[in-house]
Amino acid sequence: MSFALQPSQSSFELAKWVAIITMAVDHYGKVVDPSLIHPTHLVGRIAFPLFAWIIASRLALRPDLTTRYVRLILPWALISQPAFYIAGREWYEPNILFELLAGVLLVKALQTFGKSAPTALLAISLAAAGWFFDYGPAGVLTIPIVYMAASTSATRALLVLAVMGMLANLQADSPEDALAVAAALGAPMVALVSLLSAGAALPRLPKLFFYLFYPLHLLALALIGHLGSI
Repeated sequence: MSFALQPSQSSFELAKWVAIITMAVDHYGKVVDPSLIHPTHLVGRIAFPLFAWIIASRLALRPDLTTRYVRLILPWALISQPAFYIAGREWYEPNILFELLAGVLLVKALQTFGKSAPTALLAISLAAAGWFFDYGPAGVLTIPIVYMAASTSATRALLVLAVMGMLANLQADSPEDALAVAAALGAPMVALVSLLSAGAALPRLPKLFFYLFYPLHLLALALIGHLGSI
């Protein structure tokens, strides 16, 4: 299996659905029903690696999309920040879109400067800033590292995703929970099935669905949690 086979857009459709659903399940336990936080947290461990894999793989296929991703993610990250706060996070904690944006910016640096001093400096700076993100420095570096692997082969990208997904989840809410780290291995498995089932009849998500869904589902969960506490 290799990206030389030129997978179609549908190659990522299953991964998109799974990433969005598992993210919502994770947030339900954190925002609405803390009694479920342990099982929902485990389910949610595959969401971020899947989102990172989708973006990195698409950029490996279409390097020209990098600037478009930056222009798309940045405004939605800003729009989503109030919803992130309303859902229970601190105002200074960046939502996950900022972490994805940092990864895309590093890909842009790789495309512009290659593996040179400017790229290394930006990588070190963003990785250091990654301590403020949910998935830490490893989360920031996941997209560019998977991107470099995906530029050679899909198989290599999946192997790298397994490693980066586990490292990123070491920085997550329960770093002491080995099950959470192991659960991240579900991401490359879902990614593999997504590639192999590219022809499956799945409803194609609209272009902006995830970016709109992200703040709206946080607001909806916050409202449900508030009503449940009355």
